Amino acid sequence: MVSIPDVPDASAQLLADLLAWLGPLPPWAGSVIELVGELLLVLVLVVWLRIWALARGADARMMAVVLAVPAGTVLAWGASEALKQSLQVDRPCRLLPSFPGWADCAAPGDWSLPSNHAAIAGALTVAVAVAAWRIGTPIATAVVLVAGPCAAGSRVLAGAHFPHDVAAGAVLGGIVAVVVLLVFDRLAPRPLERLRAQRRAVLLLGTAPPRGHRPGR
Repeated sequence: MVSIPDVPDASAQLLADLLAWLGPLPPWAGSVIELVGELLLVLVLVVWLRIWALARGADARMMAVVLAVPAGTVLAWGASEALKQSLQVDRPCRLLPSFPGWADCAAPGDWSLPSNHAAIAGALTVAVAVAAWRIGTPIATAVVLVAGPCAAGSRVLAGAHFPHDVAAGAVLGGIVAVVVLLVFDRLAPRPLERLRAQRRAVLLLGTAPPRGHRPGR
């Protein structure tokens, strides 16, 4: 069992075993894994843009949920970064006894716990999935529920984080997203209705839908 201070033994051992299994990968493998993770996040953002377009013709509560996505994501990143600076747990590349040459190593001072990428992925997954489900696009919901966690998990496959770093980041991001969704759902609709009455806000927020209209169905 691999034992590292400030790192759960099971998490350290799991990453060590995974990287040993992936050891024969070519030098460019780490960059490819990271790129795939980034593209999965982009896919989630594309889904969000589609939902935003649909929400422009939906009621103000739906638009409030859509606007909670970027707010929750930014706050999740901020909370993750604050925890990183407080905990200051180093990256696997400097803590594991052996580390593959194909995996990139972040600069010293770029801490590991929790994973910022996973916090962003967790917030996006929860918020965009909720928005997609509420607007009535189950396929988009399924895409997000697959792409988001895979984006977070790619950070472990790339050797950038221990598994518990990613799990902690994803849970943190998800919790922040839920809180922001609840706040926006409760407080944002009325201000959004007033903004929609102003011509300059129509492009961003759309207009109130005809009675009985349900976009996305």
